[in-house]
Amino acid sequence: MPCPVPRWRLLRARERGEFISYSEWETEADIERYMNSAAHKQIVSQTRSVKGASAVVKLYDPVN
Repeated sequence: MPCPVPRWRLLRARERGEFISYSEWETEADIERYMNSAAHKQIVSQTRSVKGASAVVKLYDPVN
């Protein structure tokens, strides 16, 4: 399935097997739409079964 998230990367920590899903969005409304979408719900249902997996959503602002 193609990724429905614009400018998305999966990053792996050099130690401890930790992963970060990084994405850039145009607006917070775009994020909300995606988080309420069927595509997001499917991804969540598939990843929740991974032992020890947890998800935290954090929003950041660019530093100029």
